Amino acid sequence: MSLARAETRRRGRKRDSHRKGLGAGTAITVKGRRATAKQRRTIDQCLAEADSLGASRRVLIAVVMTITQESRAGEDVQQTGNDDTGIYQQGRNWVTLLESRQPAPSTRAFLVTGPTAWKKRHGSLKHAPGDLNAAIMKVQGSIGGYGRWEQEATATVEAWIGADGFGTSGGATYAKRYEFTRGEKNGQRETSWDAMGRLADEVNSRRWAATNILHYAGEEELRAAEPSVEVFGDEGWLLARPAWEWGSGRTVSEVTLRVLADRWTVVPGGVVVMSAPGPTRGRWLVRSVTGARLDSPEAEVVLKRPTRKRPEPAPETATTSTETGGSASGLLAICKQISGQDRDYRLGGGHGGPLSKIRPNDPLDCSSSCSLALKRAGMFDGNVAIVSGEFARSWGKSGKGRDFTVWANDGHVWIEFHGAGSVKRFDTGGGMPRGPHTRTTARGDQDRFKARHWS
Repeated sequence: MSLARAETRRRGRKRDSHRKGLGAGTAITVKGRRATAKQRRTIDQCLAEADSLGASRRVLIAVVMTITQESRAGEDVQQTGNDDTGIYQQGRNWVTLLESRQPAPSTRAFLVTGPTAWKKRHGSLKHAPGDLNAAIMKVQGSIGGYGRWEQEATATVEAWIGADGFGTSGGATYAKRYEFTRGEKNGQRETSWDAMGRLADEVNSRRWAATNILHYAGEEELRAAEPSVEVFGDEGWLLARPAWEWGSGRTVSEVTLRVLADRWTVVPGGVVVMSAPGPTRGRWLVRSVTGARLDSPEAEVVLKRPTRKRPEPAPETATTSTETGGSASGLLAICKQISGQDRDYRLGGGHGGPLSKIRPNDPLDCSSSCSLALKRAGMFDGNVAIVSGEFARSWGKSGKGRDFTVWANDGHVWIEFHGAGSVKRFDTGGGMPRGPHTRTTARGDQDRFKARHWS
């Protein structure tokens, strides 16, 4: 069973790379002070690289905690400890001196390639042990001090995930599918049962199993059902007076009953009417029925006040940039994300159906991968991939672009990035592994292709 939204960071927000970045007006701090432009760029680029590698939300938070402690998010890259330098204070067995001061390669070393990188220490970029300070210490081999920045780093990551993409504005509005996928929560692997409960919590619904049947319903719907029992407080099967807890609005939100197990027959989801005068009077839903063991003579029954159902999450609309300067950053992040999915190459893969329906493991060819990346960046008309010859004749405008260029002919198409750090191009060929990947080497055969740029 596959239930869990690809890591939601805030209720109602979906994980989607072209929505990420620190918008121009996003207020963040580093060690309690308003972040400088340099710090914002460093954080933005470190998080973009970590996200492209598949890091979970808590690992993204760990990234920000680390660079905050080690270099004030890039402000102190010139300071060294022994031979340790750069954004993460890494040694030469991790990265070169130059790479230690660059967000992408230093983040990649911290997470994947370094001798004690996160993936090597913790097994996965999805997994983050409960104590992030201790988890970072295992990677960095340091005395710690990272924990003090966890709250600040969490706020930064929330802002980065919720921002409208690299500080850009303007562009086209599109709809994004609502997807829910089983994943991880608080660093622990999530079961299908827990994932269903998380989905139910999002809309104030209930899920429970009874007599081999899985039930899923809204609490208002359950409340309208015929009551299973009425409680006055003096029943012989009650072993103690009902106990309750106050909610934040001083309304009783939960009641606990201790009952004789063989006399209680109401299953979770059933309606109980509390008729004794006082704050517990009214209709309640059975939340759980538990005992110390299966044959326990006593049971604890927890009643919960019904809550109003929230609307089902609707397709979200977002705006992508069509300004050349901003959209190049967004396109690069999307290409890195597709590259990190390690898709197979298949001629004709990704063609014929809607681009919005392409799944993370679907094989692609050169033209469908470029169509998908440009579509997600808001620079592609229509929702069906075009072939390389169409790119050469009709996409964008003729000539090289300022920040990136699409090179195409009747047999192949690829994207070249100008001044994008270590990434030179997004291409299915010209290197290994085959398939849509970002490449760190340039091609020398541009004369075989026509240059196109986004208008």
